Amino acid sequence: MVSIIAAVLTVCSLAVAANPSCDQAGRNPVNCTLSSVVETQDGPVVGFQRSLTGSAYDVSTFRGIPFAAAPIGQNRFRAPQPFTDKWSTVRKTVEWSKVCPQGTPSSYGTKTIRPDLASEDCLFLNVYTPSHAIGSTKPVPVMVFIYGGGYFQGDGASWYASDAGGAYALYDGAALASRHGAVIVTMNYRLDALGFFASDELKAEDPDASTGNMGLLDQRAALKWVQTNIAGFGGDANQVTIFGESAGAFSVLWHLVSPQSWPLFHRAIVESGTSWMNWFFQPYDDKHARKFYAEWAEKLNCPATGPKSLPCLRKLPMFDLVDPPANMSVASPLYDRSVKSVSMAYGPAIDGSGVGLTSNPMTLMRAGKFHKVPLIVGANLDEGTLFGPLLAALPPGLKGKPIKTEDQLKIALTWAFGEANVKTIFAAYPARQFRDGILGPLSSVNYAEMSARMLRDAVFDCSNRAVVEAWAAAGVPAFMYKFAWDPLLYRLDKKLAGGVGVTHGFELPFVWRADHILSQLGSALKADPTPMSDLVTCKWANFAATGNPNGNGTIAPGCTEGNAKVNWPQYDAESRQLLELKQKSTTIALQADNQYPHDDFASDKRCNMWAGILTRAEGTPWPTTDLYETLALRIEKMAAVEVVV
Repeated sequence: MVSIIAAVLTVCSLAVAANPSCDQAGRNPVNCTLSSVVETQDGPVVGFQRSLTGSAYDVSTFRGIPFAAAPIGQNRFRAPQPFTDKWSTVRKTVEWSKVCPQGTPSSYGTKTIRPDLASEDCLFLNVYTPSHAIGSTKPVPVMVFIYGGGYFQGDGASWYASDAGGAYALYDGAALASRHGAVIVTMNYRLDALGFFASDELKAEDPDASTGNMGLLDQRAALKWVQTNIAGFGGDANQVTIFGESAGAFSVLWHLVSPQSWPLFHRAIVESGTSWMNWFFQPYDDKHARKFYAEWAEKLNCPATGPKSLPCLRKLPMFDLVDPPANMSVASPLYDRSVKSVSMAYGPAIDGSGVGLTSNPMTLMRAGKFHKVPLIVGANLDEGTLFGPLLAALPPGLKGKPIKTEDQLKIALTWAFGEANVKTIFAAYPARQFRDGILGPLSSVNYAEMSARMLRDAVFDCSNRAVVEAWAAAGVPAFMYKFAWDPLLYRLDKKLAGGVGVTHGFELPFVWRADHILSQLGSALKADPTPMSDLVTCKWANFAATGNPNGNGTIAPGCTEGNAKVNWPQYDAESRQLLELKQKSTTIALQADNQYPHDDFASDKRCNMWAGILTRAEGTPWPTTDLYETLALRIEKMAAVEVVV
């Protein structure tokens, strides 16, 4: 059986089809009517207008509005600076801006990042608003999206090539704005070393003594722009919901524990985030971020420290600061020493500053130091399946092949979490539970699936449990979900054809009402995904309007009574319930213990184990050259034994 998921992932590299009367495919719209003019603090702007089939409202779209000065020249590595190049004549904001520099293959038609589409001058945002809201005396809720991509790729549109030869944006907010009557905002923010380079020299020159948080400060600058300008687009600056997926969700958690962001938003949605991994919230010391970036500078022939360091780094070509050099001596477990695969080596530094991070988010949340606003938080059923192959690609000797043996998995876990924790981790995942082939208990152990479950639980599920527990302890509303849309063919695909299931990012086309993707997904799986998309977007829209996904007695525009009847309980310490979003969505409760494959959410037993490892003050150790060489020798010995046998 050919894996359906292969087709699904191809489909998911497509995006929303253009309205025939207004062709907005590609980077420039064609045959579109201009919108009303909106005054901003920097000058007047005009976008273009669209009508989407089956939606209640026409939408005005504004693309490429600057929200900060270009981070070029002396502004490279600095916090975003105020935009001062104001204009007086109407600025036409209909074209997508360039994306921030990023090095891994993206999907700009040719599947590579084209240099002509990337620029350090990339701090722009996009606004989608119901056309009737412009100039109205009744402002509507605002939803600001922060994209994911591991802090190494992504943008406020996320362009994809289509099978018809066009190009479309997944994060096209027109569908949400037109159906649910909210203002949708997306943004660009700096990535890779350009967004996260950390050094003592940068701390010294920064007025707030911050370093390694530039990408997150870009997001904050966009949120400040929203507070100042969104009323002109019909948005309510007192009803701003931030939502993000993957690294965007990590970012939402950053804003929830960084006090200077608190006045800028009123609700938050975390899709597939983590609150405690030092892979992404990076300690600023000589075992982590400080050492990593100092060595990067040296490998580019720039001084790691001293007065000549920053002038040298600021003269380098931008792409020298995208992919890290090979053979760094210390780096996140998601760094590829060979530079042959993806390196998710970046994340905000725990710099101790008042504008950045004083600790990892979970430590601050458990201390009650977080923005006490209503929260939705959740993850997908099979989050780990996307990252299992990555974990196998990075340690020495595994060569990216599926993990098939206990010894191989031990090497991967040593690389990711440190050798001292391997025995404890294995004890929580008995091998007998993962004999899941067609022969049942006689099947061989599926170590690839075991590693995927470990990653799902460690990074996503158990973090989410800890987050809602912090909210409940503080008496703040939190609503947890598990996205598990599960047509029969999809379940069979995962079981029999090695499909990745409801993996990381799979909910995105449902959240964005990406009809072009959803229709092809439905055809492949012989199941209609539209009801699930309707349910998810209505819950998100209700939450943006009221702080409760059930709507508090009111229903967001475009929603039905049927969606309203799907009750989503607020998380509390007694019932510990969450909503499982599937073909027949249902409420489930957290369990003290459970077994694969009947573990839609990680058990207390597993989460307590992961919390004990991941919330230690020192976190888990980052791999070093010594560890790399040690594991390489171990792999050689394993291979020699296999040859003898």
